[in-house]
Amino acid sequence: MPRIAKQLSAVAVKSIQGPGLHPVGGAPGLHLQITPSGARSWVARLTVGTRINAAGKTVQHRRGFGLGSFIDVGLAEAREKALGLHKLVAENIDPLAEKAAARAQAASERAAAITVTGAVTQFVEDMKGKWAKDPKGVSKRLAMLRTYITPIIG
Repeated sequence: MPRIAKQLSAVAVKSIQGPGLHPVGGAPGLHLQITPSGARSWVARLTVGTRINAAGKTVQHRRGFGLGSFIDVGLAEAREKALGLHKLVAENIDPLAEKAAARAQAASERAAAITVTGAVTQFVEDMKGKWAKDPKGVSKRLAMLRTYITPIIG
């Protein structure tokens, strides 16, 4: 059974000095991380499943989840976030894997939404008003963009 850190007050957390990970209690694995430069942030260190180490043995996979900077996220909010992550891990859900999957999904949707050719065409349509003085210039620019940009990036 893991050791549970003593729950510290907000004043006690502010007074912590020295670089490293400092447990603050109130949520499993919640730590205040202080870098050598003095920057402070919240980190939840949780065990997420198992992995195979270099020796070929199965070991617990411990991960650190960033919860935000000390200035932006208060102690109570950091505890809430850490408890939420702990609940997800208890349900065998890896929050980092889910986040990566959501990012990949969003990236594929963005990639499918616009192409370079579509962006070039939209750009020319938007700029036609500014280029109205020179109608030949519009067709020249469009031809140049289609000739040099679309085949290479397209």
